[in-house]
Amino acid sequence: SADKGDIVSFTVSPYNNYIVEDVTVYADNWGTVTVYRDEKNWNSYYFYMPDQYVTVSAYFAPAASALPFNDVAYTSWYYDAVKFVYDKGIMDGVSYYRFAPDATITRGMVVTMLWRMAGEPYASGTYFDDVSYGRYYTTAVAWSARNNIIEGSGANTFGVNDPITREQLAVILYRYAKYMNYSTTTSSLYGYDDANKVSSWAKDAMGWAVRNGV
Repeated sequence: SADKGDIVSFTVSPYNNYIVEDVTVYADNWGTVTVYRDEKNWNSYYFYMPDQYVTVSAYFAPAASALPFNDVAYTSWYYDAVKFVYDKGIMDGVSYYRFAPDATITRGMVVTMLWRMAGEPYASGTYFDDVSYGRYYTTAVAWSARNNIIEGSGANTFGVNDPITREQLAVILYRYAKYMNYSTTTSSLYGYDDANKVSSWAKDAMGWAVRNGV
């Protein structure tokens, strides 16, 4: 019975040992309505009523297996992947409640992920002028440089905060596969309209990534 523009508040109460994974509000001719969480009551939500009826849906997950992030919905196409890397300790959130799934990944993040996947082997030194001691990526960068997994970005810099392209990521993963003695058989990029835009130094790696479904 709410009018257009009214604030509609509601509370979702999960069973014991479950948490609210995601809440959606949908209007047939409007689409998804933005839902806000009440910061003072974690299971309470509100939205601004559109000029039509809405459907409110809640998704639950076992507390032991759920993610703490409020920006990774259970219905998201990347939910399983985020849960995998979080449970394995490969990736953390940008804060306790935020994973930032749409944020741009950096070279420092990528090298840290691979270092964790490799078991966090110790490596000393910084190697690069822009890599300080005591940062989350310091040992990871030293390890990657020692094992030729990620090269510097020039002028004795690593570029820890620089964004990474798809072909650069493919090369890094390709080198990591070599480091781990995985198969590095490559294949042609025939069939992709932009295959001719792949840099010569990345063709083998891109072919390997495509061949292996990476």
